[in-house]
Amino acid sequence: MITSSPDEQEQSPPQLLSSWDHETHNNGQSCEVIAFSSADLIVMLRMAKRDNPQKFLLLVVFCLASLIYLSRSKDHDYEKHGKKNDVEDAFSQECNASLPKWFTDLERDVHQTQSRTPVIYFVTPTFTRREQAAELIRLGQTLLHVPTLVWIVAEDSLVCSPLVQNILRQFGHRLAYAHLSSPMPDKYRKAFYKPRGVSSRNAGLKWIEDNHPGSVEGVVYFADDDNTYDLRLFDEMRWTQKVSMFPVGLIGKQGVSSPIVRDGVVVGFTDPWFERRKFPVDMAGFAVNVQLVQKSKARMPFKAGHEEDLFLRALGVSMRELEPKAKGCTEIYVWHTQTAKTRIPIVRRPEATMSNSLTKLLQELEQKGVLKLADNGREVPVCLKEACRTG
Repeated sequence: MITSSPDEQEQSPPQLLSSWDHETHNNGQSCEVIAFSSADLIVMLRMAKRDNPQKFLLLVVFCLASLIYLSRSKDHDYEKHGKKNDVEDAFSQECNASLPKWFTDLERDVHQTQSRTPVIYFVTPTFTRREQAAELIRLGQTLLHVPTLVWIVAEDSLVCSPLVQNILRQFGHRLAYAHLSSPMPDKYRKAFYKPRGVSSRNAGLKWIEDNHPGSVEGVVYFADDDNTYDLRLFDEMRWTQKVSMFPVGLIGKQGVSSPIVRDGVVVGFTDPWFERRKFPVDMAGFAVNVQLVQKSKARMPFKAGHEEDLFLRALGVSMRELEPKAKGCTEIYVWHTQTAKTRIPIVRRPEATMSNSLTKLLQELEQKGVLKLADNGREVPVCLKEACRTG
């Protein structure tokens, strides 16, 4: 990284508060948002602290006050204007779907047999990375044990990848699924805190809105592809009347995010990060009845860290209406597991004359995004003797 010397920084101090962005909302009022670089702000604060302590304190107070004002105005505007602020219909498309006969016959079966087994819509955002194939295959194996479920997999991409498409097709005859592409809008990719997965979850909600049989009961659940799910979670969430909630393990240093229940009613929450959220819960910690989602037209906002809270507020539910699951929120049915992220290695392409299984295996791993083959890549250790030693 190239940095300027202290003398150069003094000669050309950053132009803090150099521009104003006027954002007009539906009610005709404007909200002035200060736009500046975080790097410039840090430099300015350091210079003020060194040269003028009084100016430094004033800058700190001003920045904190601005952040508090913007945070409060955003939250208020979101609720006041009926879920319109920070919510938009991002681009999405359906690439493929496999909907078995049980799904297409749902509405008919309800009328004929009065069957009331609700369908679970399991919405999973995903993005390209080395571990993607392994995590989707692992999750798909879990979902094979769950009846009456539709897996909605939405990729953060303009087009659906052949990798995800092939994985879903492996489950196609046993698992109902829809494969969508739903890239994050470009303007949010530049943000320091990115609202990851929001466009994919909203694409899933739109797909449900377009395809769910009106008279059939159902529930929506937002499920990351790297979490671990207990089968009991599906049995309990399926019967959600409005919004059900449950603890999520491995959240923060305390190891859990959960509602606090007294006499069967949610009275509070424990979470590593509250930040003035009315519903400080993890994305994996709640499920929503389909009818409530469709009635409210709620969508998830592009506001990093507040997606769950503002979405739940948009549903219009109160604390007393929340339905605690997992034995009154005393057990963990979902774990926020995270696979260690590693860079994709560049591996030397096997020689064309090599006639064994390794060549085909490496090509398979390249297709799954686990490695890249190149003529100048790292050589794969090979031993064709009885006694092998490293080094």
